[in-house]
Amino acid sequence: MCSGVSCSEALTGMGAMGGLRWLRRIPYMVKLQTEFLRWLAGVASCSDQALYLEFAVTPLHVLWSELVFKWWNSLVGAKGSLFHDVFRADLRLALDGKECWSAIVLRILACLGYDGCDRAPGEDRVTALSQHRLPVDALVDTVKQRFSEDWRSERLTVEPRSFVSDGRSPGVKMCRAQHWMGPAKYLSTYIPLQQRVCLSRFRLGCWPLECNRPNGRSRSDRVCPLCLDGEEDERHVLLECAFYAVARSQLALPAEPEMKGVMGMDNQPYGSQTGGNPGG
Repeated sequence: MCSGVSCSEALTGMGAMGGLRWLRRIPYMVKLQTEFLRWLAGVASCSDQALYLEFAVTPLHVLWSELVFKWWNSLVGAKGSLFHDVFRADLRLALDGKECWSAIVLRILACLGYDGCDRAPGEDRVTALSQHRLPVDALVDTVKQRFSEDWRSERLTVEPRSFVSDGRSPGVKMCRAQHWMGPAKYLSTYIPLQQRVCLSRFRLGCWPLECNRPNGRSRSDRVCPLCLDGEEDERHVLLECAFYAVARSQLALPAEPEMKGVMGMDNQPYGSQTGGNPGG
């Protein structure tokens, strides 16, 4: 009989033979992905959800989940082989409360609300689980939905300047991104690195504005130090601050500009016609 560790190692090793040789490296790869996106945006800290949305990137968690579910189905389909025997041994350990690969997968399925696995007791459940094929596409869709839940939160339905920060997620920066920023059109064309990073930081709420460094102050105390009129946030800088009136006049803005409309204008990131950009 295999121990919990050896069974899980055997399953991971079999995964290597089946094309999942980097299964153990997934946590590192997820961290590497988010660190790379932060480097790309030039930010030290930012919510992962905002980064994924800004750069239209699928989280590696989704790919990892799909591979795990497919590997489970591969083990189910390998009945009569050593692969399947080790799978059953690992399932026994999982149902016995031991920490192993199957226990982790069963917890993932429970977190996703999947209840398609047989609830029979003892060895009957081991047999049922070892023969149960997972609906991979449906489960992966659920993982994707979970990663976009924050963007559908009622907390983001309020206007950003009315948002009350209380330490919960999603926060005010995601609220501003939802209402003010729109699609990152600047990524579809070339703009110099310095301007691109500046614009990314602006859109992700990482400019050194008073709204981004509250320090326990109320909104009325986060006054723009340049014009001394109103809270200094991204909307104030782009559309309201008198200090930037000359720079703003170089942008082809409509008579009554809206924040998201301005951020979505194709010629704003680095246009030869306008000579300016929102991050400049």
